[in-house]
Amino acid sequence: MDCIISINWQGHILEFNPAAERTLGILKTQICGHCFFENFALNEDKKTFMVSLSHQFSHASGLVLDRRSKVQLMRASGQAFPAEITITSARISMDKRLEFTLHLRDVTQEQKIQSRLHFLAYKNPLTHLSNRTHLMLELNLAVEDAKLNNDVLALFFLDLDNFKKINDTLGHKAGDILLVEVASRLNAVCGENDIIARLGGDEFILVLSGDLTSESIGEKAQQVLAVLRDVITIKEKNYRIPASIGIAISESGSVNPDELIQHADIAMYHAKTKGRDNFQLYTQLLGDQAHEDGEYERRIQAALELNQLSMVYQPKVTAQGTLVSLEALIRWHHPTLGNISPAEFIPIAEQSNLIVAIGEFVIVSVLKTLKQWFDQGYQMLPVSINIAGRHLVCPEFLPFIKSQLARYNIDGKYIEIEITESMLIEDIDTCVSILNELKLLNCNVSVDDFGTGYSSLSYLKILPLDILKIDRSFVAESDVKNEDAEICATIVNLAKSLKLTAIAEGIETKSQLIALQKMGCEYFQGFYFHRPKSAENISKLLTIKNVIQYSETL
Repeated sequence: MDCIISINWQGHILEFNPAAERTLGILKTQICGHCFFENFALNEDKKTFMVSLSHQFSHASGLVLDRRSKVQLMRASGQAFPAEITITSARISMDKRLEFTLHLRDVTQEQKIQSRLHFLAYKNPLTHLSNRTHLMLELNLAVEDAKLNNDVLALFFLDLDNFKKINDTLGHKAGDILLVEVASRLNAVCGENDIIARLGGDEFILVLSGDLTSESIGEKAQQVLAVLRDVITIKEKNYRIPASIGIAISESGSVNPDELIQHADIAMYHAKTKGRDNFQLYTQLLGDQAHEDGEYERRIQAALELNQLSMVYQPKVTAQGTLVSLEALIRWHHPTLGNISPAEFIPIAEQSNLIVAIGEFVIVSVLKTLKQWFDQGYQMLPVSINIAGRHLVCPEFLPFIKSQLARYNIDGKYIEIEITESMLIEDIDTCVSILNELKLLNCNVSVDDFGTGYSSLSYLKILPLDILKIDRSFVAESDVKNEDAEICATIVNLAKSLKLTAIAEGIETKSQLIALQKMGCEYFQGFYFHRPKSAENISKLLTIKNVIQYSETL
């Protein structure tokens, strides 16, 4: 409820409703007759507000009639707080003087939510460093500034050596401790104008700018290596985590942001081949060698051609375990290398059009399976398909979806297109257009890993979304960490306010489930309920589960 406060032409309080008493911390009987601005404005604002009052709030500056203003006010206790205030006027009968009504609202909680959403949009929640989205925004600006000022940019691509071994042997908590410590050390060795970001996993980016020389860049790289070599104690044991650093240099903005990262990435892998714990500068020779080194991409291409790829499906359920939909997940079984994780080959495929071929393989496989289930008399469930950014915006994507839905005679409501937040910032207009076309096909659209990348309320409003999936990194400790719990609750409430469905992914324990239920989350996915299963094993579940139509719940 808004605070309603009436004042006279001198600013003296005439009326003071109960909401105002609660918000400002003083009773009407105690404050009536006193000047509102003298009692509740900050010292630095009192003169401005009184000038506005003297002009009957009609002056262009300060507080203005019938205009919502954001101000800082002060409670009776002396505590400052953010508020929104709108002023209306009324003329007193038989008197030329005006009375004014202040419609005041405490926006402390809204600002906290906005701050949290801004943090989710631009910061890595673990290390509090910039995330990939923020990095790209800052790097684009840095390149433009370098063009204007003829500055030198140096981008360090840093990968921790042997991090996976510690993560696997000591557990993810130990790995998180290490990553936080690395972030702290990077902050200590870098300047306040340097950009520091965590790309993901054990990869970090540093961007230096200014009057740099080869010598100063090399010295900075040695400082970073030295500070990371220092001992870190985890579980009462000492560890050293050296790093491999690749460096790409751009003079006067001659190299664009994507190329800078690519060049530094190539140089970093060269540092690893040189024995790790060192830095290497990118050269054209290294670029040529990397270009020629397409063995992995050829393996992926062969996997597509030789039917080495297959699909499994992980159910999404209600808290009671009722199936509501499925997520299609790709698997690669190599005849000599064995099972290769999607986390390993998908990022490589995303660097080329191989990701499009993989995406089309998944779409066809899912539609074939849905058609088989339909023909065999099973009740149909929607299936979500992860689509990469490169695939989503390619010209063939929409025509392919349309043709395959028609080919297998599957209603679009049984297909859910799952995208990640990070792809939205690159070309929001194109994404909106494509997603609207998908909606015309009756397909649902979900945002995967929500909270780890791009989270702008303004864009969420215009995107034709149906589902927000809460990232497993927040779910993992939502039952034990207040910060993670608050993030999850914020996302659930955000989804509800936008009339979207929230799904918590990565549920592994009953405690996590209970915590998310208390937040109002209704749909879940994770090992606690089901591991990914083959289509054959999923069909067995369909015969025994009380299946509901997930698309009808949205």
